[in-house]
Amino acid sequence: MKINIKAQAVTNENKQEEREPIPEGWHNAVVIDYTTKTTKAGNGEYLLLTYEIVDDSESKGRWFWGSYNLVNPSPRAVAVAEKQLAELAWCAGVENLTDPHQLLQIPVKILLAHDEWEGRVNSKIKGYQKCDLRSNGVNPMASARPVVSKPDSNDVPF
Repeated sequence: MKINIKAQAVTNENKQEEREPIPEGWHNAVVIDYTTKTTKAGNGEYLLLTYEIVDDSESKGRWFWGSYNLVNPSPRAVAVAEKQLAELAWCAGVENLTDPHQLLQIPVKILLAHDEWEGRVNSKIKGYQKCDLRSNGVNPMASARPVVSKPDSNDVPF
C-alpha cells in the first residue's frame, strides 16, 4: 500500500472543531482499558484508566480518562489515589483489587466535573456510585468495545 498525504494541506480553517467536553453530572461508564505510566517528573508512576460512557445519552460511546498516582513522593497524592480506587472497586463489586483487569467492563456511575488545564476543558472524575444498568434495560456489553491489551505508550492526550 502506498500513501501520499500532504500534511501542510491541513489548516486551522479546515480542521474539525474540537468536541465539546462531556457534560458534567452522573454518567454510567465502564473501564475499557488501562496502563501504567511514569510521571512527567520521572519520580513516580500512575495508573491510567480509560472509561467509556454506556448510558443512553448523547455522550454514549465517548471516552474519558482517570489517573491514579500509585507511586509518588507525595504521600497525600498516593493516599488520594488509593481512596479513589477503593471507591471505584467497591462500586464495581471488587472486594480486593489486586489488578486493574478486575475493573474491566463493570458498569459504575461516575460523577464528572469540568477542569481547565493548559487552556483546555477536561472531564475530571469527582465521585463513584454503584450502577445496575440491567434495571434500566441497558446492556453495557452491547456497546462496549472488546478489551485489547496495548503496549505502554505515551500517546494519552494529557
